[in-house]
Amino acid sequence: MKQFACTTIPKTTPTKTTMAEKTVTVLDEKGQPLPGVHVIGTKNTITDAKGQVLISTDGVTPITFTHVGKVTEKIPFNQLPTTLVLMDVVESLGDVIINVAKKESNLWIWMSAVGYSAVLIANAQEKPKKTAPKKKTPEAPTKVNL
Repeated sequence: MKQFACTTIPKTTPTKTTMAEKTVTVLDEKGQPLPGVHVIGTKNTITDAKGQVLISTDGVTPITFTHVGKVTEKIPFNQLPTTLVLMDVVESLGDVIINVAKKESNLWIWMSAVGYSAVLIANAQEKPKKTAPKKKTPEAPTKVNL
């Protein structure tokens, strides 16, 4: 039979962290509220329809604001403004190459930018060919017995 030594683990009291809270309104460049902005910090959340978010943090973790098409902002909590404006991301594509190929009855256009993985696919259907209307055959008279 195996014997095991049992050791006692000293009890530790959890340290109480003070949470700081602040309400921030996120706007776009035009001054319109920006809903759906990801706010990453101690607790992750998103802005509501009015662009507002209540941030709860330990005060040490920097707060990151991200949104598609906007510049990501990383701000220390103690420097966080009550109104934050996220700027649009502006990038140029450079050279554009367009290849056209016919596949079955659909026309496929592939456009890719040199140095980028962005690809635009447009599918244009050919117009259906017009056909002559079908001739109706006269119906046979129905026989009625009286």
